[in-house]
Amino acid sequence: MQKLRIAKFRIFGIAVILSLTSCGGSSSGGGAPVLVESVATTLRPTPDGFSFPNFPASATPAAFGDRELFDMFGAQVCVDGVASPCVATAEAAAWARMVNQARIAGHCEGLVVEAAERFDLRTSPPSFELSNDGDITTTIIKKFATQFLPEVQDERGDWDGRSLRNIVNSLGAAFQLGTTPYVLGLYSQRGGHAVLPYAVEFESDDVAIVRVYDSNWPGKNRFVRMDLATNRWTFSFSAPDPLTDSAPWSGKSGDIDLASNATRAASKCPFCSTKGDSLNSLVVIRAGENDWSITADGVDYTQQNASSDGVVQVRPMLNGAIAAVNEDSFNEAETRRFLVFGGSDYTEIRRLQVLPMSGEVASTPRVAASDTRDFVVVIRNNQNFTVNLKSLASAFIVQPSAISQITNSIDELVTVTVAEKSIDTSGGEPTVTVAAADVVVAASGGDAQVQRSGGEITATVTTDTGQTASVTASAAVPQAAVQVKPSSAGASIVVTTRNQNAETQVTEISASGSRSVRSSTDGFNLNTTQVSVPTALEEVTVKDALPPAANRTVDNPGYEVDTQFVSSSAKVVERREVLAVEISTTTVPVATTLPPTTTTLPPTTTTVRPAPTTTTTTTTVPTTTTTVPTTTSTTTTTTTTTTVPTTTTSTTTTTTTTTTVPTTTTTTTTTTTVAPATCATGGVCAVGEIGPGGGKVFYDAGSVQSWGRYLEAAPTDATSTTWCNNTSSALTGTFSRAIGSGAMNSYLMLDGCTSGAAYNATGYSNNGYSDWYLPSILDLYQMCTNRATLGMTSAGTFKSSSQDTLNAGIHAETWNFPIATGTCGNDNWGKSLTQKVRPIRAIGDTTAPTASVTSASISASGSAVIRSNEIGRGFLVNTSITVTNLSSITGATGNSWNAITIRTVDTDTSLAATGLSAGTYKVYTIDQSGNLSAVSSGSVTIS
Repeated sequence: MQKLRIAKFRIFGIAVILSLTSCGGSSSGGGAPVLVESVATTLRPTPDGFSFPNFPASATPAAFGDRELFDMFGAQVCVDGVASPCVATAEAAAWARMVNQARIAGHCEGLVVEAAERFDLRTSPPSFELSNDGDITTTIIKKFATQFLPEVQDERGDWDGRSLRNIVNSLGAAFQLGTTPYVLGLYSQRGGHAVLPYAVEFESDDVAIVRVYDSNWPGKNRFVRMDLATNRWTFSFSAPDPLTDSAPWSGKSGDIDLASNATRAASKCPFCSTKGDSLNSLVVIRAGENDWSITADGVDYTQQNASSDGVVQVRPMLNGAIAAVNEDSFNEAETRRFLVFGGSDYTEIRRLQVLPMSGEVASTPRVAASDTRDFVVVIRNNQNFTVNLKSLASAFIVQPSAISQITNSIDELVTVTVAEKSIDTSGGEPTVTVAAADVVVAASGGDAQVQRSGGEITATVTTDTGQTASVTASAAVPQAAVQVKPSSAGASIVVTTRNQNAETQVTEISASGSRSVRSSTDGFNLNTTQVSVPTALEEVTVKDALPPAANRTVDNPGYEVDTQFVSSSAKVVERREVLAVEISTTTVPVATTLPPTTTTLPPTTTTVRPAPTTTTTTTTVPTTTTTVPTTTSTTTTTTTTTTVPTTTTSTTTTTTTTTTVPTTTTTTTTTTTVAPATCATGGVCAVGEIGPGGGKVFYDAGSVQSWGRYLEAAPTDATSTTWCNNTSSALTGTFSRAIGSGAMNSYLMLDGCTSGAAYNATGYSNNGYSDWYLPSILDLYQMCTNRATLGMTSAGTFKSSSQDTLNAGIHAETWNFPIATGTCGNDNWGKSLTQKVRPIRAIGDTTAPTASVTSASISASGSAVIRSNEIGRGFLVNTSITVTNLSSITGATGNSWNAITIRTVDTDTSLAATGLSAGTYKVYTIDQSGNLSAVSSGSVTIS
């Protein structure tokens, strides 16, 4: 099938993913159409939210570690690029520790991001049926981590200053497509929380009710009320009944934002060689007693103030139990957020872009620092500032080329002076750990100075008596620590190093300067992903009077799930979901004339197997006894059961004839059964069944889409190959990641390449079918999810037809298939690399397109003008070829046909006659399901 032209950065599998929506992830909310009518998706807290509530880190043994880093960013986060097993580089491990600190209080962002993705990808089973364990928990943790990606931070920052009307308009534009691509961030003096919007209703022209899935309240109908005229919003965080909440959260524009899953999917690894060019500094702080500040350009910033120009952005998130808020003091605190600096007019501060949205609680209150809170600070285009930790605290400082952690374990001031290549600490008893690339140093117990130069990091500590010691981490010795240790003979200094062979050496330096050196087997390792904070900061107490988590789970018999929300005014836009088949029962009375005996005919049962569940439709035939001896009755009962989109009919005809002769009764029964079509013969399919092409079905959209309904994977791989012979420039056309887009992507590849993965996929044939193509990246995601069903349980990397959106010239997206128990993850690999190809085909759409051509006489250098009423592929075919199916075209000699991708329906498309021999030509077209049109009525003569 030569003529049917039907790198390395990993994007976390989720991610997948939800660039399916045309709304995308940009901050173009101001340009969205004005929403004037209520609109809703079909997402509901039940069944599309989780049945368990938001949870703290202490509620699960799962954490964000080496494997989760690899899943999100690929082998570039692993030492020496070794992926199995992956051991995180020093800088990657530091980023993981930051995530693990941020999730101490909860995971609400991860829960709603994952719920949105599962809904938009139509993943089965519904989220409400899942338990908080295993891969589900680790996936939620990975989705939680995405809020720290710079692109997500930037997107949230772009919403600063936008009106609530802009937010409502953007939500409405997405909901009109039936998708839920946005997470809604809510911020108040009492905390930050992430929720998932799924409907917008209008209480009046200027008041919108945004319906949301709130992970703190499984199965409950919660909402955010937005006054579009005043730009104020309210949200019930902790009240069981939001309608009666006397103290809801409140805020205004700037205290609320959107972040899209499309942006998450397109984000780069923030600490890898592929990272962007941001010069911002990010500080993530967990502090006791709410006592810290940051000094930049001579100005002190706390959680209560930030610059009016957005140079320093601060947002608090409350974690501990708090007393009732005095309204006067609360309003005063709000007012303190509007300050004047340098004579500038005050304005609401720009909201922080990456507040760790936990919004959570421990299931039972525990002893903790009396006022432990989390904060995130963004310092714009500035790497020179001071962090002042005045009590127990742990702060991560993320700079463009290094990640540092500073912990303060006592209630004394620690001053941390940060510069582009250095960090100095003074006061208290801090520990500072600095990681860059794959080297890391730690210094503790005294004043410390850490300097970075080239690929080395040097740490120096100074004791109270002025004694100093230094240690350097380098490629040869990637881990090093220097520590001041008080002793009865005076402070001593301990230097510990670990070389690239994992050999540990300890040097002890006494107060008098004498040294002793020894080897150690103590397991010294600074590259751990497990976070260490002062013990008091590990505890979490109930937040903002939110009831304990044990009271807010469906496992609690006293917790009631709300009746599913039904809007009386909103237009409901369907997603592409698997539709349940309604169970119906029909009762037909039958008369008989056999007095005085009662005869009961057994019920007739027809079982229909829809996808993905089995549904039984039962017709019950009871008996009615009539005592009139002179009556003869004949009754015919017909039962018909229909499953959309394929109809299966089973018909039973029962005839009973009774003659009232005292000694004679005659009963005649005739049964006719029509066997239903199977998946392989064009009937209803379920995931795992054999399809018409001899492969297995791995995806069911639930109803016929523009590309078909089911996706079938070939039973074997096509020949492994490169993505395209063109490995230096982007192919033209709109390449999609969406489910079902593989055919159009493949057709575009055939136009732009002369060899590669699309050729091998479309050249594949099995079971008489030649309409196979290269799957999109999200087609591959579904294949990887069902890899055990497909028998694809050997590790390997498979090509997709989705061109990389970040570096389309040299990269295309692939999917790493792990072993059966591994985690799926997608990458962007170089187009020139040879990797596996597994073709797929679409089934379920049996409607052929209509082809036409403008009749004309042209030369071999001219073009025919063709059209189709469906997008797909057009063929200019010599009339000497007998066309019965697609392979009769593509198997013909090369000078008797040409092809082109039809990108727009009912629009002229030029199909070149280059290379064709003279003669008369007709046009055929195929759609995305491979349905072949009838021959065009018009023709072209090539001279």
